[in-house]
Amino acid sequence: MLLLAVLLLSGVDAVRLLDSKAQQNVDSRHLKDVDQVMKTWSSIVTDVWADLVIAAEEPVDIAKSDKAVKDKFVKDCAVTLDVHPTSKDAVGKTMSALCGKAGGTEAECKDMTKTLWEAHEAKKLKPWCEKTFAWFAGKTKPKCLQKCKAFLCKDRCALKDEINDLSDEVSAYQIKLDTVSTKEKRAQEVAKSLEEDLANVEKVDKTECKPAGENVTKLEDSQKSITKELADLKKATSKASDDKDKAFESLKKVKANKKAKKDDAKKAEADYKKASDTFLEAKEKQAKKNKIAIDLAGDVLQARLIKKARCEKMNNMKDEYEENKKSNDKELKELTAEKKKIEESMGKVEAKKKSLETPLNAALKAA
Repeated sequence: MLLLAVLLLSGVDAVRLLDSKAQQNVDSRHLKDVDQVMKTWSSIVTDVWADLVIAAEEPVDIAKSDKAVKDKFVKDCAVTLDVHPTSKDAVGKTMSALCGKAGGTEAECKDMTKTLWEAHEAKKLKPWCEKTFAWFAGKTKPKCLQKCKAFLCKDRCALKDEINDLSDEVSAYQIKLDTVSTKEKRAQEVAKSLEEDLANVEKVDKTECKPAGENVTKLEDSQKSITKELADLKKATSKASDDKDKAFESLKKVKANKKAKKDDAKKAEADYKKASDTFLEAKEKQAKKNKIAIDLAGDVLQARLIKKARCEKMNNMKDEYEENKKSNDKELKELTAEKKKIEESMGKVEAKKKSLETPLNAALKAA
């Protein structure tokens, strides 16, 4: 029977509790929280058990496969157990418990804890992790060599032992399946939250970006109209100035002409006054319209800046949403494929186990 059954059960819970990123990047930072360290350590031991038990479907390079399993365990072990000395008692207690559940004697477990802190103090955790791997691997021996590609297979090929090996392998696949299912559920929750993010993007676009753009368009249309009106007023002012100058020249001529009639002089003066008044009126209209144009130009500039800020906010939110969605969609696709592969492999092992249990049960009844 399985020597790590109790450890397996506690390890499955640990796998479910671990944050996926902490699990994927365990070698990228030191975990100081004792509870998290122990959960991670349980996960590492459980994963190595699953990797050792699951048989390869095709012939593999055993030496290369064994090395990969060992290297991963040693690397994760060295990082995870690099904790502060104040965690010594808690870590030691949990370490002893895991050791005992794996089938270790009191002396073995005491030595494992003692040598951990000696290695920690000497800054030589890697050799300790290598030794500990060998110990756990020794407690994880599949019992049947026939068609077995798993690590540390031994020549024990009784039918019941083979069925037990297959049960262990099903349990190992279940660990992998639970881990992938947890990640898949988390990714599905992220997908739902991304729908809310998209709704927020659309809301910002509708309530901030688009209204700001419409305001810019409205002000720019007004600016075009004002610019045209100002151009017309400039022409009118220019014409009034010319008319005033002509009226002034006529008035000078009349006054310079000693033979001019008195009525002609009065008319010339009246024409000049009218032209001057028209010029001043045109100039005043132009000045007022010019002030409106200047104020409007400021409003347009401000409106454009507001539009830029609001639409940039919306575009940044949209870019972040699309990047997160692309990444999450990719992860979901990969997890779905991985889950399907595990389920198929697990189904084959379960079918094989059933095919062996049938004749065994028949033989037991006949005995």
